[in-house]
Amino acid sequence: MATCSANICESASIFTTALNDQIVFLHPCRGVTGPPVAKKPLRIVTPTEFESIVDALPGEQWSLGRRRDPLRDRSAAG
Repeated sequence: MATCSANICESASIFTTALNDQIVFLHPCRGVTGPPVAKKPLRIVTPTEFESIVDALPGEQWSLGRRRDPLRDRSAAG
């Protein structure tokens, strides 16, 4: 099932080609816009959440060049 925006895009491209080929002399899709799309609110992770995500990734390539904090490593081990 095609969405309304996809239908508008497809019709506009067909009429643009027809206009360029001088088959039609007016572009019926000119000025037609699709329905507004609701945007999801942006969620920004906290520094604590970011740290836990990076720590959960396997391998040194994900360390992002951070130096390990010896106090933090010691408290996690003990």
